[in-house]
Amino acid sequence: MLDYRLPENRAEYFDDLYVMNLKNGVMPGLVYLYMPMLSHHNSWDSEQTLWFAFLNGMTQNPITSLRLFEQLPEVPPAGAKLTQFDTWFNDNWDTLQFDTDRRYQKRDTVQSIKVYAELVKQFGSQSKMLLDKDYATLWNIVRNHYHSFGRLSSFSYLEYVYLNGFGADCKDLLFEDKSGSKSHRNGMFFLLGQDDLVWDKRLPNGQDGNYTDFKKICSWLSVQADEYLEKFYTKKYPHWGVSKFTFESNLCTFKNHFFGRRYPGVYADMAWERIEWAESRGINCDIFKEMRAAKLPDWLRQECGADKLTLKQKAAIFPETGFPYRGEHFL
Repeated sequence: MLDYRLPENRAEYFDDLYVMNLKNGVMPGLVYLYMPMLSHHNSWDSEQTLWFAFLNGMTQNPITSLRLFEQLPEVPPAGAKLTQFDTWFNDNWDTLQFDTDRRYQKRDTVQSIKVYAELVKQFGSQSKMLLDKDYATLWNIVRNHYHSFGRLSSFSYLEYVYLNGFGADCKDLLFEDKSGSKSHRNGMFFLLGQDDLVWDKRLPNGQDGNYTDFKKICSWLSVQADEYLEKFYTKKYPHWGVSKFTFESNLCTFKNHFFGRRYPGVYADMAWERIEWAESRGINCDIFKEMRAAKLPDWLRQECGADKLTLKQKAAIFPETGFPYRGEHFL
C-alpha cells in the first residue's frame, strides 16, 4: 500500500482524488451534483437557473437556497419592497442555515436581492448580464456591483454560474493574494513537493510567510498550475467539470488532507449533516436525499455507512497512515 504523504506519490493521489470528486460531483457544497439535477428536475429555464445560482451565492447552502427560491421563484421587480419575503425570512431565521463563510452576511440577504434586481434591470436579464463576457469582466461586475459579496463568495458564485453553462471559467488563481489564496497556494506547494514553502503554523517547517521574491514564486506557481491542469485534461482525465474552479477546490481539500481536516468525500458527508440539521427542524429534504441516492455510490453516502466515525476521526486517518479513509474505493 502506497504512502500518499510522500512527495513521489502525491501527484497520483491528487489526480485520483480529483477524478473521484469530478465523477461524483462531490466538490464543496455538492453544487456539481445538486444544481444541474435541481434545474432538470424542476424544468427551470435559464433565468430560473441563474436566479438559484445567485441565491446560493448568498447562502452557499443549497437547502436554504431552495427554500428562498420557493418564496421568490424569480428575480423580483426592481424597486420592490419585498415586505412579505422579509417577514418570512425573519420569521424563519433560525431554520435558514447559511454556510459558515456566509453567516455574517445573512442579515444582508434582502438588501442583496434588491441590489441584484436593480442590476438585472439595467442589463435586461440575468442571461444578458452573465453571457458572452470574459471572466475579468464578470469578476468586476460581481465585486463592484453585487451587495455583500466578498472575494470568496464572488469566486464561488461565478463557479455556480459557470457550472450551469453560463459565465466563463476562472482565468486567474490569484496566487499573489497572500492571505486570500493561502489555502490553494499551499495545496500547490504540497502537490509539487515544496513543503518548505508551505505557510501554515501546523507544519513545523519554519516558514513564516515572508517569502523571498514572492511575486516570482507566484508567477512560477501560475505556470505550474496551467501546465498541470492542461496535462490532466488533455492526456489523462477529460471529465466534465475540469476547470480552474474545481482545480482550486481540489487543491484546498488536498492540502487539508495533510492536516487532518479533510478526506475523500468529506463534502458529501457535510451535505448529509446539513440534511440532518434541516430535517431536525421540520424541513423537508426529500429531493436532496433522492439526488444523493440516484447519483452517489453507497460508499460516498454517510447515511449508508455502518461505521460511526466523526468527520474529524475520518480526516485523521490520512496524516497518521498515508492512506485515506475511503481510499480503497478509488485509488
